[in-house]
Amino acid sequence: MKLVIAILIFFLNLFRKKKLSYQFIGKTYLVYESKFDKDIFDYCSYIRDGLLKELPNIGQRSIFFLRVNPPTPFRLVAHCYSIFVQVEHVLVKPGGRDAEGFEAGALLIPSATTAIPYLARLSNYERLKNFDFIVEYSRINLANILGVEKFFVLQDRLLCISPTLYKLSCASSDARRRNLIAITNFGNSEEPRRKIFLEAMRAKKIPIQNIQTWYEDVEELYARTRILVNIRQTDYHDTLEELRVLPALRSGVIVISELAPYKELTRYSEYIIWGTLDELPEIIRNVQDNYEATWNSIFKTSKFARRMNRLEQRNQLTWKRWSKKMQRSLTSSG
Repeated sequence: MKLVIAILIFFLNLFRKKKLSYQFIGKTYLVYESKFDKDIFDYCSYIRDGLLKELPNIGQRSIFFLRVNPPTPFRLVAHCYSIFVQVEHVLVKPGGRDAEGFEAGALLIPSATTAIPYLARLSNYERLKNFDFIVEYSRINLANILGVEKFFVLQDRLLCISPTLYKLSCASSDARRRNLIAITNFGNSEEPRRKIFLEAMRAKKIPIQNIQTWYEDVEELYARTRILVNIRQTDYHDTLEELRVLPALRSGVIVISELAPYKELTRYSEYIIWGTLDELPEIIRNVQDNYEATWNSIFKTSKFARRMNRLEQRNQLTWKRWSKKMQRSLTSSG
């Protein structure tokens, strides 16, 4: 079987723009993109590594495809399963970009004067519904999706894996090492609300730097950073950017964020400093002026470490439940 898989991958790669790699683990194979998209590279790598740790527990011959639909020849060789990685904002207000045609979700817009629900914007739905499993990074997204009748079919396929990407490393607030005082990492700093915010920071002479092209070794960026500022891209897309803020927190970075709806569902919102867009400049100035005391109040507590460890353990438990389910399914199907 190893030779057959190698030959199939070789011929597939002759015709694919995104090349594939594979690994053999126990009686299973994992096939995945050789190079993940740069803006979600670390999260996809984290999902791949989680799968590689759990696949030895599946004792039946099978092939798993990460972010790839299994081509027909593979289905002739062994049982095949596909895994999608959902990284989009799902909480979107009516009228938001790329939100037309989506149904109302389960969560209500907190600021609305009447009970208006967010849309459940699964922009890749037509593609992801063809996958056997969907990995979701956000419990906020998940809560909004699960209340939509159209998406009931996905319930048994959804796996919520929080982006606990980096080893918990909050031992030091060392200002010499953390020489980036405050950063944003907007891919597009010309988006109107983000541009206005950066201009306000400059006008108030509050130090901040937008890191726009640092996609690899992001863990090293966070190791050099004191404060990360998180601002949503638009007035309509409201899911908290957990792929950004949780890895930063785990790296000992103080996270200051624009208020996000349903933030308590993350289970770690108490360790983020929140404010409205108008309030953030003065909040940032105050944290810069009181950096050591603020850092200690967040990270020098056993409660913070326990919470971060529980998030990891919850991910591990999710993978274990999934592998047991797969083992039962493969055993019953022969």
